[in-house]
Parts: sequence; C-alpha cells; structure tokens
Amino acid sequence: MTADEGAILSRREGDVLVLTLDHPPSNALTAGMRAGLLAAMSDIGDARAIVLCGSGRNFCSTIPIDPDPALPDLSALCTAVENSPVPVIAALSGAVIGA
Repeated sequence: MTADEGAILSRREGDVLVLTLDHPPSNALTAGMRAGLLAAMSDIGDARAIVLCGSGRNFCSTIPIDPDPALPDLSALCTAVENSPVPVIAALSGAVIGA
C-alpha cells in the first residue's frame, strides 16, 4: 500500500488485536485499505478479539461520488467480520459516514 492509499496499523494489547484505519484525514476505505484490513483480519494468530478503530479524529468518513469497483469490495469486509472466529468490535469516534 502506498502512503496515498493509507495503511492498516496492527498491534496487540494482551489477547486483543487492534486494527487501526490510518488514512488521514478521513480514513477512507480505498481498495488498498480494504485489502489490508482483510489480510489483517485473516492473520489474527491467537487473539481472542479484534477491535477496529480509526486514527485521528474520525473512524471513517467518506462518501464517494461513484462507488469504487475495485476488489475487495465492502461486502467482502462485512463477510470477514461476520465470519470472524472471534468477536469484532468497532470503536466508533468522530465522523462515521459512508462505507
């Protein structure tokens, strides 16, 4: 992922895997961000829970004019959360708009 596409930051806090959307200022879910999030969610090791959060002031706040046709799409992320072997918690703060 390039700096323009943002990054998914991953850290462990005990048994919890914390995944941070890091694409300032809005943490837009670009194709690269979606792919990074899917990769991080598929490699949780022995974590007993996942927390999703956004860096900065916003969780994720983008409203694309045209839907992004690149894969993975939003439904792939929703499926990964639904099928996660551990609880997934979204720590929402700031703007939470769009995908």
